[in-house]
Amino acid sequence: ADVILNPDESFTFGIFSTARFPNKPRPILDIEEEYSGRKKQIRRIINGMRLETCNKELNTMFRLSVIRAGESIFHTLSGDFHSPGGKNYYAAIWANDQLEYAAPWFAMNGDSVAVKASENAFMAYETFMTEEYHPIPCSIISEGLDIWDEAGDRGDSSMFLYGACFLALFRQDKELTEKLWPLIKWCAEYTKRKTSPEGVICSRTDELETRIPTDLYANLSTSCICYGGLKLAAILAEQLGEADLAAEYISRAEKLENAIEAYYGETIHGMETYAYSKGYHTLRSWICLPLCMGINTRRDGTLKAMFSDYLWTGHGMLSCELGEENKREATWDRSVLFGFKAAMIAERPDTVWDYFIDYVHDRLCGERVPYAVEAYPENEMRHLSAESALFARIIPEGLLKLAPEGNRSFSIVPQLPKALPELSLYGIALADRKIDVIIGTDKICRVMCGETVIATGACNEKIVFTV
Repeated sequence: ADVILNPDESFTFGIFSTARFPNKPRPILDIEEEYSGRKKQIRRIINGMRLETCNKELNTMFRLSVIRAGESIFHTLSGDFHSPGGKNYYAAIWANDQLEYAAPWFAMNGDSVAVKASENAFMAYETFMTEEYHPIPCSIISEGLDIWDEAGDRGDSSMFLYGACFLALFRQDKELTEKLWPLIKWCAEYTKRKTSPEGVICSRTDELETRIPTDLYANLSTSCICYGGLKLAAILAEQLGEADLAAEYISRAEKLENAIEAYYGETIHGMETYAYSKGYHTLRSWICLPLCMGINTRRDGTLKAMFSDYLWTGHGMLSCELGEENKREATWDRSVLFGFKAAMIAERPDTVWDYFIDYVHDRLCGERVPYAVEAYPENEMRHLSAESALFARIIPEGLLKLAPEGNRSFSIVPQLPKALPELSLYGIALADRKIDVIIGTDKICRVMCGETVIATGACNEKIVFTV
Protein backbone atom coordinates (compact mmCIF):
# COMPACT_ATOMS: atom_id res chain seq x y z
CA ALA A 1 0.00 0.00 0.00
CA ASP A 2 1.07 3.57 -0.62
CA VAL A 3 2.22 5.59 2.38
CA ILE A 4 1.72 9.34 2.42
CA LEU A 5 3.83 11.26 4.93
CA ASN A 6 2.88 14.63 6.29
CA PRO A 7 5.59 17.07 7.49
CA ASP A 8 7.55 15.76 10.50
CA GLU A 9 6.15 12.24 10.09
CA SER A 10 8.26 9.13 9.53
CA PHE A 11 7.64 5.58 8.39
CA THR A 12 9.91 2.62 9.10
CA PHE A 13 9.97 -0.40 6.82
CA GLY A 14 12.22 -3.39 6.20
CA ILE A 15 13.47 -5.16 3.09
CA PHE A 16 14.41 -8.81 3.56
CA SER A 17 16.46 -11.24 1.52
CA THR A 18 15.62 -14.80 2.54
CA ALA A 19 16.17 -18.31 1.24
CA ARG A 20 14.38 -21.57 1.89
CA PHE A 21 14.23 -25.17 0.73
CA PRO A 22 11.62 -25.98 -1.96
CA ASN A 23 8.08 -26.40 -0.63
CA LYS A 24 8.98 -24.80 2.68
CA PRO A 25 7.04 -21.73 3.88
CA ARG A 26 8.53 -18.29 3.44
CA PRO A 27 10.22 -17.10 6.66
CA ILE A 28 8.32 -14.38 8.47
CA LEU A 29 10.77 -11.96 10.05
CA ASP A 30 10.30 -9.30 12.71
CA ILE A 31 12.06 -6.11 11.60
CA GLU A 32 12.63 -4.83 15.13
CA GLU A 33 14.01 -8.17 16.27
CA GLU A 34 16.33 -8.39 13.26
CA TYR A 35 17.56 -4.82 13.73
CA SER A 36 18.16 -5.39 17.43
CA GLY A 37 20.08 -8.57 16.65
CA ARG A 38 22.20 -6.72 14.12
CA LYS A 39 23.15 -4.05 16.64
CA LYS A 40 24.01 -6.71 19.21
CA GLN A 41 26.19 -8.47 16.65
CA ILE A 42 28.08 -5.29 15.78
CA ARG A 43 28.68 -4.51 19.46
CA ARG A 44 30.17 -7.98 19.90
CA ILE A 45 32.42 -7.63 16.86
CA ILE A 46 33.82 -4.20 17.70
CA ASN A 47 34.50 -5.27 21.27
CA GLY A 48 37.80 -6.53 19.90
CA MET A 49 40.61 -4.39 18.54
CA ARG A 50 40.27 -0.62 18.23
CA LEU A 51 42.78 1.66 16.50
CA GLU A 52 43.40 5.31 17.38
CA THR A 53 45.76 7.50 15.35
CA CYS A 54 45.76 11.06 14.05
CA ASN A 55 44.52 9.74 10.69
CA LYS A 56 40.72 9.53 10.90
CA GLU A 57 40.36 7.74 7.57
CA LEU A 58 42.74 5.00 8.71
CA ASN A 59 40.87 4.64 12.01
CA THR A 60 37.54 4.39 10.17
CA MET A 61 38.80 1.92 7.58
CA PHE A 62 40.19 -0.27 10.35
CA ARG A 63 36.90 -0.20 12.27
CA LEU A 64 34.85 -1.05 9.19
CA SER A 65 37.28 -3.84 8.32
CA VAL A 66 36.81 -5.34 11.77
CA ILE A 67 33.05 -5.34 11.20
CA ARG A 68 33.17 -6.70 7.65
CA ALA A 69 35.53 -9.51 8.65
CA GLY A 70 33.48 -10.50 11.68
CA GLU A 71 29.95 -10.29 10.32
CA SER A 72 30.21 -12.91 7.59
CA ILE A 73 29.51 -15.95 9.78
CA PHE A 74 26.65 -18.32 9.05
CA HIS A 75 24.90 -21.12 10.90
CA THR A 76 25.33 -24.35 8.91
CA LEU A 77 24.74 -28.07 9.38
CA SER A 78 28.43 -28.31 10.32
CA GLY A 79 28.32 -25.49 12.86
CA ASP A 80 29.14 -21.83 12.34
CA PHE A 81 31.23 -21.15 9.21
CA HIS A 82 32.98 -17.96 8.28
CA SER A 83 32.44 -17.49 4.54
CA PRO A 84 33.51 -14.89 1.96
CA GLY A 85 29.97 -13.64 1.16
CA GLY A 86 29.84 -11.22 -1.76
CA LYS A 87 26.59 -12.60 -3.23
CA ASN A 88 28.26 -15.89 -4.22
CA TYR A 89 30.04 -17.61 -1.35
CA TYR A 90 28.00 -18.66 1.68
CA ALA A 91 27.96 -21.66 4.02
CA ALA A 92 31.35 -22.74 2.66
CA ILE A 93 35.05 -22.36 3.47
CA TRP A 94 38.23 -21.96 1.44
CA ALA A 95 41.74 -22.85 2.55
CA ASN A 96 43.06 -19.41 1.65
CA ASP A 97 40.17 -17.13 2.70
CA GLN A 98 39.17 -18.81 5.94
CA LEU A 99 42.32 -20.66 7.05
CA GLU A 100 45.18 -18.46 5.88
CA TYR A 101 43.59 -14.98 5.79
CA ALA A 102 40.78 -14.80 8.35
CA ALA A 103 41.68 -17.27 11.11
CA PRO A 104 44.88 -15.41 12.15
CA TRP A 105 42.85 -12.20 12.42
CA PHE A 106 40.17 -13.82 14.56
CA ALA A 107 42.89 -15.31 16.76
CA MET A 108 44.16 -11.79 17.52
CA ASN A 109 40.77 -10.09 17.68
CA GLY A 110 39.39 -12.70 20.06
CA ASP A 111 35.71 -12.72 19.03
CA SER A 112 34.58 -16.05 20.49
CA VAL A 113 32.02 -16.66 17.72
CA ALA A 114 34.62 -16.07 15.00
CA VAL A 115 37.27 -18.15 16.79
CA LYS A 116 34.81 -21.06 16.98
CA ALA A 117 33.96 -20.62 13.29
CA SER A 118 37.68 -20.81 12.51
CA GLU A 119 38.01 -23.97 14.58
CA ASN A 120 35.09 -25.47 12.64
CA ALA A 121 36.78 -24.58 9.36
CA PHE A 122 40.01 -26.33 10.28
CA MET A 123 38.28 -29.38 11.68
CA ALA A 124 36.14 -29.73 8.54
CA TYR A 125 39.34 -30.78 6.74
CA GLU A 126 40.16 -33.58 9.20
CA THR A 127 38.39 -36.30 7.23
CA PHE A 128 40.53 -35.56 4.14
CA MET A 129 43.85 -36.02 5.97
CA THR A 130 44.42 -39.71 5.32
CA GLU A 131 47.45 -41.96 5.29
CA GLU A 132 47.52 -41.76 1.47
CA TYR A 133 48.38 -38.04 1.68
CA HIS A 134 46.14 -36.90 -1.12
CA PRO A 135 45.75 -33.11 -1.51
CA ILE A 136 43.10 -31.56 0.70
CA PRO A 137 40.28 -29.84 -1.22
CA CYS A 138 40.40 -26.15 -2.10
CA SER A 139 36.97 -25.59 -0.62
CA ILE A 140 34.37 -27.35 1.49
CA ILE A 141 30.91 -26.26 0.36
CA SER A 142 27.18 -26.88 0.91
CA GLU A 143 27.30 -26.50 4.70
CA GLY A 144 30.18 -28.95 4.90
CA LEU A 145 28.48 -31.71 2.87
CA ASP A 146 30.42 -31.39 -0.40
CA ILE A 147 33.66 -30.04 -1.84
CA TRP A 148 34.81 -27.83 -4.71
CA ASP A 149 38.19 -28.96 -5.98
CA GLU A 150 38.38 -28.07 -9.65
CA ALA A 151 41.57 -26.02 -9.27
CA GLY A 152 43.57 -28.94 -7.88
CA ASP A 153 46.31 -28.50 -5.31
CA ARG A 154 46.78 -24.75 -4.77
CA GLY A 155 49.17 -25.19 -1.87
CA ASP A 156 46.16 -25.63 0.40
CA SER A 157 48.06 -27.74 2.94
CA SER A 158 50.61 -24.93 3.32
CA MET A 159 47.73 -22.52 3.91
CA PHE A 160 46.30 -24.87 6.55
CA LEU A 161 49.71 -25.30 8.22
CA TYR A 162 50.27 -21.55 8.50
CA GLY A 163 46.76 -20.61 9.65
CA ALA A 164 46.31 -23.45 12.16
CA CYS A 165 49.68 -22.78 13.84
CA PHE A 166 48.83 -19.09 14.06
CA LEU A 167 45.46 -19.83 15.65
CA ALA A 168 46.92 -22.27 18.19
CA LEU A 169 49.83 -20.03 19.20
CA PHE A 170 47.73 -16.90 19.65
CA ARG A 171 44.80 -18.53 21.42
CA GLN A 172 46.93 -20.74 23.73
CA ASP A 173 43.86 -22.92 24.32
CA LYS A 174 44.92 -26.43 25.35
CA GLU A 175 41.81 -28.17 24.03
CA LEU A 176 41.95 -26.33 20.70
CA THR A 177 45.67 -27.04 20.30
CA GLU A 178 45.15 -30.75 20.95
CA LYS A 179 42.57 -30.85 18.15
CA LEU A 180 44.74 -28.94 15.68
CA TRP A 181 48.14 -30.47 16.38
CA PRO A 182 47.62 -33.83 14.55
CA LEU A 183 46.28 -31.93 11.54
CA ILE A 184 49.21 -29.52 11.63
CA LYS A 185 51.65 -32.42 11.65
CA TRP A 186 49.80 -34.02 8.73
CA CYS A 187 50.11 -30.84 6.67
CA ALA A 188 53.79 -30.51 7.55
CA GLU A 189 54.35 -34.08 6.37
CA TYR A 190 52.31 -33.46 3.22
CA THR A 191 54.44 -30.46 2.28
CA LYS A 192 57.57 -32.53 2.97
CA ARG A 193 56.33 -35.09 0.44
CA LYS A 194 55.69 -32.29 -2.05
CA THR A 195 59.25 -30.97 -1.83
CA SER A 196 60.87 -30.93 -5.27
CA PRO A 197 64.45 -31.99 -6.05
CA GLU A 198 65.23 -28.25 -6.12
CA GLY A 199 63.95 -27.95 -2.53
CA VAL A 200 60.81 -25.87 -3.19
CA ILE A 201 57.22 -26.98 -2.48
CA CYS A 202 55.26 -28.18 -5.48
CA SER A 203 51.65 -27.26 -6.16
CA ARG A 204 49.68 -27.10 -9.37
CA THR A 205 48.62 -23.51 -8.81
CA ASP A 206 47.88 -20.93 -6.08
CA GLU A 207 44.85 -19.06 -4.78
CA LEU A 208 44.39 -17.30 -8.14
CA GLU A 209 43.77 -20.72 -9.71
CA THR A 210 45.64 -20.11 -13.01
CA ARG A 211 43.95 -16.79 -13.73
CA ILE A 212 47.48 -15.45 -14.27
CA PRO A 213 49.90 -17.55 -16.38
CA THR A 214 52.16 -19.68 -14.18
CA ASP A 215 54.19 -22.87 -14.18
CA LEU A 216 52.03 -25.79 -13.04
CA TYR A 217 54.96 -27.34 -11.15
CA ALA A 218 55.80 -24.91 -8.34
CA ASN A 219 55.22 -21.27 -7.43
CA LEU A 220 56.64 -18.73 -4.99
CA SER A 221 53.42 -18.45 -2.99
CA THR A 222 53.18 -22.07 -1.86
CA SER A 223 56.83 -22.23 -0.79
CA CYS A 224 56.66 -18.96 1.16
CA ILE A 225 53.47 -19.89 3.01
CA CYS A 226 54.96 -23.29 3.84
CA TYR A 227 58.12 -21.59 5.12
CA GLY A 228 56.07 -19.34 7.42
CA GLY A 229 54.02 -22.32 8.58
CA LEU A 230 57.09 -24.40 9.40
CA LYS A 231 58.55 -21.61 11.53
CA LEU A 232 55.32 -21.36 13.50
CA ALA A 233 55.03 -25.15 13.74
CA ALA A 234 58.52 -25.29 15.25
CA ILE A 235 57.48 -22.88 18.01
CA LEU A 236 54.36 -24.92 18.69
CA ALA A 237 56.27 -28.24 18.71
CA GLU A 238 58.75 -26.84 21.23
CA GLN A 239 55.89 -25.63 23.40
CA LEU A 240 54.30 -29.09 23.27
CA GLY A 241 57.54 -30.80 24.32
CA GLU A 242 58.36 -32.29 20.90
CA ALA A 243 61.89 -30.91 20.63
CA ASP A 244 63.01 -33.30 17.88
CA LEU A 245 60.08 -32.30 15.69
CA ALA A 246 60.76 -28.63 16.39
CA ALA A 247 64.35 -29.09 15.25
CA GLU A 248 63.16 -30.86 12.10
CA TYR A 249 60.78 -28.04 11.23
CA ILE A 250 63.48 -25.41 11.82
CA SER A 251 65.89 -27.34 9.60
CA ARG A 252 63.29 -27.69 6.87
CA ALA A 253 62.49 -23.97 7.03
CA GLU A 254 66.17 -23.06 6.70
CA LYS A 255 66.59 -25.34 3.69
CA LEU A 256 63.41 -23.97 2.14
CA GLU A 257 64.62 -20.38 2.58
CA ASN A 258 67.79 -21.26 0.68
CA ALA A 259 65.77 -23.03 -2.00
CA ILE A 260 63.47 -20.03 -2.43
CA GLU A 261 66.50 -17.84 -3.05
CA ALA A 262 68.13 -20.28 -5.46
CA TYR A 263 64.99 -21.23 -7.37
CA TYR A 264 63.05 -17.96 -7.51
CA GLY A 265 65.65 -15.23 -6.96
CA GLU A 266 65.96 -13.18 -10.13
CA THR A 267 66.80 -9.74 -11.48
CA ILE A 268 63.79 -8.30 -13.31
CA HIS A 269 63.92 -4.85 -14.92
CA GLY A 270 67.19 -4.31 -13.08
CA MET A 271 65.61 -4.98 -9.65
CA GLU A 272 66.81 -7.79 -7.37
CA THR A 273 63.57 -9.58 -6.60
CA TYR A 274 61.82 -12.89 -7.43
CA ALA A 275 60.36 -14.68 -10.40
CA TYR A 276 56.99 -16.10 -9.46
CA SER A 277 57.62 -19.40 -11.22
CA LYS A 278 60.15 -20.88 -13.62
CA GLY A 279 59.98 -19.64 -17.17
CA TYR A 280 58.07 -16.46 -16.36
CA HIS A 281 59.97 -13.20 -16.11
CA THR A 282 57.26 -10.66 -15.35
CA LEU A 283 56.82 -8.98 -11.99
CA ARG A 284 54.00 -10.36 -9.84
CA SER A 285 52.35 -8.82 -6.79
CA TRP A 286 53.06 -12.00 -4.76
CA ILE A 287 56.79 -11.20 -4.72
CA CYS A 288 55.86 -9.58 -1.40
CA LEU A 289 55.44 -12.98 0.30
CA PRO A 290 59.09 -13.62 1.23
CA LEU A 291 59.09 -10.29 3.10
CA CYS A 292 55.82 -11.21 4.83
CA MET A 293 57.45 -14.38 6.15
CA GLY A 294 60.63 -12.62 7.31
CA ILE A 295 62.94 -13.36 4.34
CA ASN A 296 64.73 -10.05 3.70
CA THR A 297 67.42 -11.21 1.26
CA ARG A 298 65.95 -9.17 -1.59
CA ARG A 299 64.08 -6.60 0.47
CA ASP A 300 65.05 -3.33 -1.23
CA GLY A 301 64.73 -4.61 -4.78
CA THR A 302 61.39 -6.25 -4.03
CA LEU A 303 59.93 -3.13 -2.44
CA LYS A 304 61.13 -1.06 -5.39
CA ALA A 305 59.52 -3.53 -7.80
CA MET A 306 56.21 -3.67 -5.91
CA PHE A 307 55.69 0.07 -6.08
CA SER A 308 57.20 0.63 -9.50
CA ASP A 309 55.22 1.65 -12.57
CA TYR A 310 55.28 -1.98 -13.66
CA LEU A 311 52.88 -3.00 -10.85
CA TRP A 312 51.43 -0.02 -9.01
CA THR A 313 48.28 1.58 -10.47
CA GLY A 314 45.48 3.83 -9.31
CA HIS A 315 43.49 0.68 -8.47
CA GLY A 316 46.23 -0.87 -6.34
CA MET A 317 48.90 -3.35 -7.42
CA LEU A 318 48.61 -5.36 -10.61
CA SER A 319 48.65 -9.10 -10.03
CA CYS A 320 51.06 -9.32 -12.96
CA GLU A 321 52.70 -6.61 -15.02
CA LEU A 322 51.28 -6.22 -18.50
CA GLY A 323 53.24 -7.76 -21.34
CA GLU A 324 53.45 -10.84 -23.55
CA GLU A 325 52.85 -13.14 -20.57
CA ASN A 326 49.83 -11.20 -19.37
CA LYS A 327 47.68 -8.89 -21.48
CA ARG A 328 44.80 -8.38 -19.04
CA GLU A 329 44.91 -5.76 -16.29
CA ALA A 330 43.84 -7.24 -12.97
CA THR A 331 44.31 -6.30 -9.33
CA TRP A 332 43.46 -8.48 -6.34
CA ASP A 333 43.35 -6.67 -3.02
CA ARG A 334 44.61 -9.70 -1.13
CA SER A 335 48.11 -9.36 -2.60
CA VAL A 336 47.99 -5.56 -2.29
CA LEU A 337 47.26 -5.93 1.43
CA PHE A 338 49.97 -8.55 1.88
CA GLY A 339 52.29 -6.10 0.12
CA PHE A 340 51.59 -3.28 2.57
CA LYS A 341 52.13 -5.62 5.49
CA ALA A 342 55.31 -6.97 3.91
CA ALA A 343 56.90 -3.53 3.71
CA MET A 344 56.11 -2.89 7.36
CA ILE A 345 57.35 -6.30 8.52
CA ALA A 346 60.52 -5.53 6.56
CA GLU A 347 60.78 -2.38 8.71
CA ARG A 348 60.24 0.01 5.82
CA PRO A 349 56.93 1.70 6.79
CA ASP A 350 57.91 5.07 5.34
CA THR A 351 58.60 3.46 1.96
CA VAL A 352 55.02 2.30 1.69
CA TRP A 353 53.06 4.78 3.77
CA ASP A 354 51.90 7.22 1.07
CA TYR A 355 50.72 4.31 -1.09
CA PHE A 356 48.96 2.77 1.89
CA ILE A 357 47.12 5.96 2.84
CA ASP A 358 46.15 6.60 -0.80
CA TYR A 359 44.71 3.08 -0.86
CA VAL A 360 42.80 3.73 2.38
CA HIS A 361 41.29 6.90 0.95
CA ASP A 362 40.36 5.22 -2.35
CA ARG A 363 38.69 2.21 -0.73
CA LEU A 364 36.98 4.26 1.99
CA CYS A 365 35.84 7.24 -0.08
CA GLY A 366 36.12 6.15 -3.72
CA GLU A 367 33.68 4.61 -6.19
CA ARG A 368 33.32 1.20 -4.50
CA VAL A 369 33.22 1.77 -0.78
CA PRO A 370 33.87 1.36 2.12
CA TYR A 371 35.84 -1.90 2.30
CA ALA A 372 38.76 -3.74 0.75
CA VAL A 373 37.58 -5.45 -2.42
CA GLU A 374 38.27 -8.84 -3.94
CA ALA A 375 39.39 -7.96 -7.45
CA TYR A 376 39.24 -5.46 -10.31
CA PRO A 377 37.74 -5.73 -12.88
CA GLU A 378 36.55 -9.24 -11.95
CA ASN A 379 33.21 -9.69 -10.18
CA GLU A 380 32.40 -5.98 -9.83
CA MET A 381 35.00 -5.43 -7.08
CA ARG A 382 32.81 -7.24 -4.56
CA HIS A 383 33.57 -7.02 -0.87
CA LEU A 384 34.61 -10.48 0.26
CA SER A 385 34.98 -10.75 4.00
CA ALA A 386 38.52 -12.14 4.36
CA GLU A 387 40.04 -9.20 2.47
CA SER A 388 38.89 -6.97 5.32
CA ALA A 389 40.58 -9.35 7.74
CA LEU A 390 43.79 -8.92 5.75
CA PHE A 391 43.47 -5.14 5.99
CA ALA A 392 43.00 -5.26 9.76
CA ARG A 393 46.04 -7.54 10.14
CA ILE A 394 48.31 -4.85 8.67
CA ILE A 395 48.34 -2.90 11.95
CA PRO A 396 49.23 -5.59 14.54
CA GLU A 397 51.39 -7.74 12.26
CA GLY A 398 52.83 -4.93 10.14
CA LEU A 399 53.30 -1.76 12.18
CA LEU A 400 53.76 -3.66 15.45
CA LYS A 401 55.32 -6.87 14.05
CA LEU A 402 53.32 -8.83 16.62
CA ALA A 403 54.49 -12.46 16.65
CA PRO A 404 54.31 -15.53 18.92
CA GLU A 405 57.44 -16.57 20.79
CA GLY A 406 56.23 -19.61 22.75
CA ASN A 407 54.10 -20.52 25.74
CA ARG A 408 52.02 -17.36 26.38
CA SER A 409 54.99 -15.34 25.16
CA PHE A 410 54.82 -12.78 22.35
CA SER A 411 56.94 -10.04 20.83
CA ILE A 412 56.45 -6.76 19.02
CA VAL A 413 58.77 -4.41 17.17
CA PRO A 414 56.74 -1.17 17.22
CA GLN A 415 57.44 1.28 14.42
CA LEU A 416 55.83 4.47 13.26
CA PRO A 417 56.21 6.21 9.91
CA LYS A 418 57.03 9.90 10.03
CA ALA A 419 53.42 10.78 9.14
CA LEU A 420 52.09 8.97 12.22
CA PRO A 421 53.42 10.59 15.43
CA GLU A 422 51.59 8.23 17.80
CA LEU A 423 49.41 5.14 17.78
CA SER A 424 47.19 3.20 20.18
CA LEU A 425 45.86 -0.27 19.45
CA TYR A 426 43.43 -1.47 22.09
CA GLY A 427 42.02 -4.93 22.77
CA ILE A 428 44.53 -7.33 21.21
CA ALA A 429 43.49 -10.83 22.29
CA LEU A 430 46.45 -12.97 23.34
CA ALA A 431 45.64 -16.27 25.06
CA ASP A 432 42.94 -15.36 27.59
CA ARG A 433 44.08 -11.75 28.02
CA LYS A 434 43.36 -8.45 26.30
CA ILE A 435 46.31 -6.12 25.90
CA ASP A 436 46.76 -2.58 24.63
CA VAL A 437 49.80 -1.22 22.81
CA ILE A 438 50.29 2.52 23.19
CA ILE A 439 53.06 4.41 21.38
CA GLY A 440 53.41 8.04 22.41
CA THR A 441 55.06 11.00 20.74
CA ASP A 442 58.13 10.20 22.85
CA LYS A 443 58.43 7.02 20.71
CA ILE A 444 58.20 4.87 23.81
CA CYS A 445 55.91 1.86 23.52
CA ARG A 446 53.91 0.63 26.49
CA VAL A 447 52.27 -2.79 26.51
CA MET A 448 49.32 -2.70 28.92
CA CYS A 449 47.12 -5.39 30.43
CA GLY A 450 44.30 -3.43 32.00
CA GLU A 451 45.96 -0.70 34.07
CA THR A 452 49.18 -2.67 34.43
CA VAL A 453 52.23 -1.97 32.26
CA ILE A 454 53.68 -5.39 31.42
CA ALA A 455 56.45 -4.22 29.06
CA THR A 456 58.01 -1.06 27.68
CA GLY A 457 60.54 -0.30 24.99
CA ALA A 458 61.58 2.13 22.30
CA CYS A 459 60.27 2.12 18.76
CA ASN A 460 62.14 -0.16 16.36
CA GLU A 461 63.35 -2.36 19.22
CA LYS A 462 62.07 -5.87 19.91
CA ILE A 463 59.93 -6.12 23.04
CA VAL A 464 59.18 -9.59 24.41
CA PHE A 465 56.44 -10.06 26.98
CA THR A 466 54.36 -12.79 28.61
CA VAL A 467 50.61 -12.64 29.23
